[in-house]
Amino acid sequence: MLIVALFVFVVWIASVCLHEFGHALVAYWGGDRSVKDKGYLTLNPLKYTDVGTSLVMPLIFLMLGGIPLPGAAVYIDSSKLRGRLWKSAVSLAGPLMTVLVVLVLALPFWLDWAPASPTGGWSLPDLLRSPLPFSPLWAALAFLVTLEVAGVLINLLPVPPLDGYGILEPWLPETLRHQVNRWSRYSMIALFGILWTVPAANRALWDGVDAIASWLGVPAELSWLGYSLFRQWGTILLLGALAVTAIVMRRSPQFQNSAHYWGGSTGKRNPSLDRFHASAQYLNYLVEQQRYDRAIALCDQAIKSAPHRYEPWQTKGNIFLKAERYAEALAAYDQAIALEPDFYGGYHGRALALKQLQQPQAALASFDDALQRYEADPSLWSDRGSLLYELQRYEDTIDCYTHAIALEPDNALFHYNLACCHALLGDAETALDCLNRAIALNDLYRAIAKTDPDFNTLHQTPTFQALVLDA
Repeated sequence: MLIVALFVFVVWIASVCLHEFGHALVAYWGGDRSVKDKGYLTLNPLKYTDVGTSLVMPLIFLMLGGIPLPGAAVYIDSSKLRGRLWKSAVSLAGPLMTVLVVLVLALPFWLDWAPASPTGGWSLPDLLRSPLPFSPLWAALAFLVTLEVAGVLINLLPVPPLDGYGILEPWLPETLRHQVNRWSRYSMIALFGILWTVPAANRALWDGVDAIASWLGVPAELSWLGYSLFRQWGTILLLGALAVTAIVMRRSPQFQNSAHYWGGSTGKRNPSLDRFHASAQYLNYLVEQQRYDRAIALCDQAIKSAPHRYEPWQTKGNIFLKAERYAEALAAYDQAIALEPDFYGGYHGRALALKQLQQPQAALASFDDALQRYEADPSLWSDRGSLLYELQRYEDTIDCYTHAIALEPDNALFHYNLACCHALLGDAETALDCLNRAIALNDLYRAIAKTDPDFNTLHQTPTFQALVLDA
């Protein structure tokens, strides 16, 4: 029945929006204010939707095997989140929102509001003979509950890029994260391949889903009937979704490159901004090839088209910094700060430029301005510590690297620099402990420590000799 297919589709899209809204809301609370500018706090499906992952692929997966493929996406700037706990909370927020949706959808069954089958079993003739209006929608509702439960269970699997892995990722060692992320592009194919081709895995998933749905009072027979009714119109629904998507893509700038990020959701599209935001990889390529003038020209086009946005100025400052044009970098960062005084990145870049311009006190002041706005970026603490090290303020340097390690405990460089400072202050025991940790994380630092003058006072100690010189 078409009414069943439409009902399932509409409610599913709404639940996806709520799921992504949960991610965005917690990210906003955790420090990433950009989610508001991107429209992720509006519950507007167009803000979350990706044509392939949000409309086409989920429908295909539902028709082929009844497996709810996670759709849509919000793009969180994790560097703005206040630590690992917030990163995990952002990933967890989406599944928790879906759990709330499950409870709401299952409430009529939990409270025994759903009509009983006239024959004691659920079938299409039973529903059609029911005196209640729109009785097939009960089958659709039961199928939706099952679908949402399956979505939660799949999404909590520790497989990238699912939320289950996102919850764990901030707490994994850096080396393990890199190894996992290298293969993440294939993980979803492997996961759904297993669910389709390995009967034991498929049975384990659906046994768990059925157990939870039954606990919520949803009859398994009614749910499968809803799935059957949905599949009858699935192909037509997919074609309709493709047609609607084609129309939306032609009329809405939100699907064209990334114009919505630059304020393209209303009014006239701006091709310069489209090209600038969509060409992030191209900008990186230009910088790597040292074609700085071309990269800066792209930034200037974006600035001309959107003079109220701070992002092109920030990017321009980063390019000048890479090109070692520090005075121009400083001017660009100042413009970014003037447009967005609450963004810590502008102060961070400004501090790095001032450091290279041999203005250490002004640089420290900019580092402090950045930390007042955001304290959870380990690179900010590390860069500040590097400046303090050059000023031979070793105790203050230790404080910076201690903060950096608290945020990123598996960074070998942070431990190594901490070891250097403790050695220079004469604390041999702590220095060796930190050095041992750095080498355990990255054996490259064993060779570096052999010739590092910061450790000259430790060369005669048996522990240093065993750890570095005799290895």
